[in-house]
Amino acid sequence: MEEFIKFEEIIEPDERHGLIDQLTGTRFTLESLYRTLDGIKLLDSVPEEIQSQFNVTKNLAIYTWYSYSLDPVAQLKTYILIEHALKLKFEKDNWPFPKLIKKAINRGWVKDSGFSHIEACPQDNTKYVRKMIEVLPSLRNSAAHGSNGLHQHAVGHIQICAEWINQIFSPDHDHNQVREAGA
Repeated sequence: MEEFIKFEEIIEPDERHGLIDQLTGTRFTLESLYRTLDGIKLLDSVPEEIQSQFNVTKNLAIYTWYSYSLDPVAQLKTYILIEHALKLKFEKDNWPFPKLIKKAINRGWVKDSGFSHIEACPQDNTKYVRKMIEVLPSLRNSAAHGSNGLHQHAVGHIQICAEWINQIFSPDHDHNQVREAGA
């Protein structure tokens, strides 16, 4: 059970990081966490509103060093931020998350080749992202409704979030194109 942190332990690393280090044989430090997060950047073309919330998400991830249980909260924030970015881009607050993802894929704004963690298929550059039409909303809903699972995945989620957002607001795309019917 999670407990409220003792005052004298506020600036001490969460002991679970050490346990993970023992299991994985790695050495995870606050400095390495910071360097990794500092290296994840959004394009200048991303609206300030999204950049600001992205920085909130990265700041939250830094504090997982002190409270490991904040990791799922940071992950949830990445899903919320992708949805927020899509709503802002489409100027549609009332569209559901799956529809936003599908429309972004259909417009060519988001492709598999824009993600560093997968190898895009030359014959189908939307194989991965099409799966996200159902997966991302499901992950968001699952995280929003609570879970006891603790994973060290916030940094990976933040990287993927940045790649979604950078594609959505990429200056390489013609985002001012004529909207297709129903968009």
